[in-house]
Amino acid sequence: MFQVAFPWIQKAIKYTLPAERYDLQDGIYALVQKYETKSLEGVKFENHRKFIDVHLVVQGVERIYWTKAKNFLQIEKYSDKNDVEFFTAKPSPNIFSHIAIEPGIVAIFGLEIGTYRVLRLKPIISRKM
Repeated sequence: MFQVAFPWIQKAIKYTLPAERYDLQDGIYALVQKYETKSLEGVKFENHRKFIDVHLVVQGVERIYWTKAKNFLQIEKYSDKNDVEFFTAKPSPNIFSHIAIEPGIVAIFGLEIGTYRVLRLKPIISRKM
């Protein structure tokens, strides 16, 4: 997977690609997204069972919170088609880790790790791959 994804990323970051899905090879794909970051209030965490997440922000800042999926209460059942399920956090704030991802930083999240992407300070427009 990394042998396919990282060469594509190295080429793609030189351009402002449209926000869409890019099929690379062997079921590996990249999503280029443009969105406004959200606050932590009422967040939904997501989890994947088949695909890992590789995050590379090319504009703006994205703060990602994560923890093991067992620390969540499921609010939307797993969709095999979209490889995603949604959770809300149990009431303990001490179970999360977080990272601020800005241009030049890559974060990789494995399976069974619930993540939520957010910037707490103020909404900004971010672009990521």
